[in-house]
Amino acid sequence: MANKKNYQFRHIFSLVLAVLFFVDTGAICVLQRPLAHSPEKVYSELKKFTKGWGCVAMISPKNVRVAAEKREDENLRFRTFLKIHADPNELDRQFLALHRELFDGYDCCQCGNCCREYSTSLSEDEIVSISAYLGMTRQKFLEDCLIRGRDGLELPAPCRFLDMDGRCRLQECKPEECRGFPYTDRPNRMMSLLSVISAARVCPVAYEILARLKELYHFRKHRR
Repeated sequence: MANKKNYQFRHIFSLVLAVLFFVDTGAICVLQRPLAHSPEKVYSELKKFTKGWGCVAMISPKNVRVAAEKREDENLRFRTFLKIHADPNELDRQFLALHRELFDGYDCCQCGNCCREYSTSLSEDEIVSISAYLGMTRQKFLEDCLIRGRDGLELPAPCRFLDMDGRCRLQECKPEECRGFPYTDRPNRMMSLLSVISAARVCPVAYEILARLKELYHFRKHRR
């Protein structure tokens, strides 16, 4: 058994470089660079390997879109499955528990996909707060940093306040839309499953939450 696990270890880590983020209850293993196999195959193998070891295999931020798009049809079928079989309140509790567990050990600075891909709508209070934080007048902040989008004034993507190390220069006054993404800890997830599926193309944690929910509901057993 020990030899078999050692072989698995050598095999998997010959394909990927892993970064371990240790937390109180274990670690999260983030796939950084698949070499010989597809990102989804490496992710699947590493999930099996780390199961029961207090470690979670998380898809790489660079590979999450490709992996999610491959599962787009499956995710849409899973949405239909949940609407038929899941209790909305119980589903909210499951989303919340997974959100807390996975984000507890995940450093978003290693990703930044949402900052690069999504524009951010700002309220008037946020505009005033951010401009003051930056030492700019409101008008100067509007002219230099914002655009007018469908829902009002926005910080356009990619966000100019995302540093090279993945940190946000607005951390002290980060907009609510940024703080809340991917919103998987909020109520009424049954009515927002399409937004979760969309977020899974960008956010490794949202991708993992969907994968865990499929396991929880034994979804693959029901797949045609």
